[in-house]
Amino acid sequence: MNRKYLYYLPAIIAAIIIYSLSTNTNVQLPKTTWVASDKIAHLGVYAIFHLIIVWGMLKQQVWQKIHWNFVLLSLVIASSYGVLMEWVQLLTPGRVFDYADMFANIIGTIVGTLILPFIKKYMFRIL
Repeated sequence: MNRKYLYYLPAIIAAIIIYSLSTNTNVQLPKTTWVASDKIAHLGVYAIFHLIIVWGMLKQQVWQKIHWNFVLLSLVIASSYGVLMEWVQLLTPGRVFDYADMFANIIGTIVGTLILPFIKKYMFRIL
């Protein structure tokens, strides 16, 4: 097996964790008085998920600069996964489909793209 594909393993693990949290009906989120805390969580998770995908693509190619076509591809992958997870929740008993969550997932991937230029020098140092 080619070792360069192992750089995608963190993204695969993140996708599995997101899936398990999205389909688990026993997940109890902490109660807050702030209504948007759920949306902030979606935004943060998908920003990180997007950055993990970008990291895997960049490390797999062993390039020391960001190629924006990879960023765009990972943006589409992470956003599509966020949309898919909301549709999966529609089919999962005990879970709720929410367009606002879907929107927060997509915005999270965009936020990941926007912060990428500020953290790119640290992304190559990991592993």
